[in-house]
Amino acid sequence: MTLRIIGAVAALISAAVHWGEWGFNGYNWWAATPLTTIGVLFVINGVAGVVIAILLVTWRRNWVPLFLLFGFGLLTAAGYVTSTALPHGLFGDKEAWTGTLQWIAFVVEIICIVVALAAYTQERSTGRRAVTTGARTLGA
Repeated sequence: MTLRIIGAVAALISAAVHWGEWGFNGYNWWAATPLTTIGVLFVINGVAGVVIAILLVTWRRNWVPLFLLFGFGLLTAAGYVTSTALPHGLFGDKEAWTGTLQWIAFVVEIICIVVALAAYTQERSTGRRAVTTGARTLGA
C-alpha cells in the first residue's frame, strides 16, 4: 500500500503542475495563443492525475490503477521529451529542459513509472505467497 500512496502523490503532483501550467502560463482556452491542443492535453493530464490517485488508494489489489499510473507517467514524460526534441515541438509548443516545474513534473512522471512497476511486482508476489500459504493450510 505504501507504493500506491507514493504513486498517488506523484500523480497528484504531476496533475497540479499541469493544472498550474494550464491556468497561469497561457495554455488555457482564453489565452491568445495557438496552443489550444496542448491546453486541452494539460487539462486531461490534470483530471487523469487526480482520478488515478483516487483509484490507487481506493481500488486496492487490482492491477488496473497501476497500469493507468504506468501509462500516465510514460505518456506524459514521452510528450515532454517529444516537445523538446522536435524542431517545432509538440503541436507547436517547443519546450526546453529549463524551469523548475518542468523538472518536477518530469521527475514525478518517472517516479510514476517506477512505482507502478514496483507495486505490481510486489503485489503479484505477495498474492502468490498468500495463495501458496492458503493451499498448504487447506492441504494439511
